[in-house]
Amino acid sequence: MIGPFAGSGVRSGTCLGEWISEYVDGTLSALEQYTADRHLILCQGCRAEVELERRLRATLRCEPRIPDALLSLSLIHI
Repeated sequence: MIGPFAGSGVRSGTCLGEWISEYVDGTLSALEQYTADRHLILCQGCRAEVELERRLRATLRCEPRIPDALLSLSLIHI
């Protein structure tokens, strides 16, 4: 199956593929956004990928940040 972005830099057969991140970021062009929105109406797999990306980002925003001093100490031992 070839996704709606065939020939647009997205790998064939992956639907929205690498553009999931850009979709969630809101950085697609107006035409790309429209096409992605229409695709998501029909494609449960891509809807699930978008939801997973959104949940992952929300989780990362909520996780405690490692203090710079502690981070620099851990890098010394690598």
